[in-house]
Amino acid sequence: MEKYLTDCGIENPLEIMKEAIKNKTSVYISVLKAKLEWIYCGDKQWNFQGGNSDNLDDYNYQIMPQ
Repeated sequence: MEKYLTDCGIENPLEIMKEAIKNKTSVYISVLKAKLEWIYCGDKQWNFQGGNSDNLDDYNYQIMPQ
């Protein structure tokens, strides 16, 4: 996903990806007119209370046109 976002001209794609998991929500990217959505796929149990993995390799990302 990092390479795709970079190829689309998005600056700081890793920061956008980290922001999405930190905020526990998708992130709208206006340049793409799409949302960056993620799903957790790590070993540790995930919850909305916090303490979740911040390792980007523990998440899968997808772009959803809006």
